[in-house]
Amino acid sequence: MSAVLSLTVPVQFAVVLLAWKPVFDVGWFMLAPFYRSWHAWRSWPWLMVCALTGVSAVAQPHLQGWGQFESWVGSNVRCQQDFVAPVQDPVFLASLRRLGVPVASAVPDGPPEDVWLLNRPVSVLGYHTRVIRYWADSGSEFYVVLAASPQQLIRQLGAQSLPQRMRKEDRYVAGVWMQKRSRKNPYPPLMFIRAGKTDDQTEVGCRTFDG
Repeated sequence: MSAVLSLTVPVQFAVVLLAWKPVFDVGWFMLAPFYRSWHAWRSWPWLMVCALTGVSAVAQPHLQGWGQFESWVGSNVRCQQDFVAPVQDPVFLASLRRLGVPVASAVPDGPPEDVWLLNRPVSVLGYHTRVIRYWADSGSEFYVVLAASPQQLIRQLGAQSLPQRMRKEDRYVAGVWMQKRSRKNPYPPLMFIRAGKTDDQTEVGCRTFDG
């Protein structure tokens, strides 16, 4: 008899739960908006800090090894990533310092601009480089200095001639538009080639434009 009772108690409990399930469902449906509102209210201090400090609430990539850093550099040179937010993120910069990249210990004031002189090279487009430069204000540039002539890179990338104004003002030898130019988007991201300080050096990277 006791064995029968011990079996029926869990069964009875399950029956009670099933009977009350519609009530629980209705209760959760009614309370869910309040829970979401409380969760959003609980998060407001972090969102306020992000707004006041200019730090993006979107998580930036934290590089775990030199290979990831090398890939990140190559992607920015090819206009496949946007470097502006990461280089203003203290956590991202800390991950670079752990890898030995000589970056500042704090995010500088003003628009981002820097040059990284690496202690060890990264490979970009099949060439080793130790020099990375960037700036961002009205548009941006992220580029590396490669031990190759401009003509070598023009042939390798299939780069084309650019408008005279860009050749004169930006000193671009040639470039590759990364998106189709149109009346609505006359200046999409550009992978540019620019002569370096010596005949066997070339600056190559990504240029973005305002508007």
